Amino acid sequence: MTIRPPTALGDAAAAAGEAAGDAAGDVAGFGLAAAAAGLASGDGLLAATGLAKVRGTLVVVAIHPTPRPVDLQRVFWRELRILGARVYERVDFERAVELVAAGVVPAEALITEVVGIDRVADAFAALESGQAMKVLVDCQPT
Repeated sequence: MTIRPPTALGDAAAAAGEAAGDAAGDVAGFGLAAAAAGLASGDGLLAATGLAKVRGTLVVVAIHPTPRPVDLQRVFWRELRILGARVYERVDFERAVELVAAGVVPAEALITEVVGIDRVADAFAALESGQAMKVLVDCQPT
């Protein structure tokens, strides 16, 4: 499941709890939570610590140009593992293509919008504000 950057940490925790079958959002969670969007605010990383279940893993794949806040109390209490991932290997890309081709990963649901090259600035603004998760840029002339 993909949760777009929330307006508040509580929104993300509630969404995680709902997806995992816990209406309160404070016990259940995901076995694997990834902080994959290097938003300027760093809220994605902080929210991810609230989305992982007990003994879950938080994978940090985003590039963060500055230090980010992490809820270490939550890391301790839920016995979370934090794993940084920076480099992918060819086999990783091949497996990703297989999963998308098989329909296991709903790639179309991950794309918020497709914009023309003339709207690149708008795309970055939407990503920065948290209103978009992934914006594709169509470089073909219109």
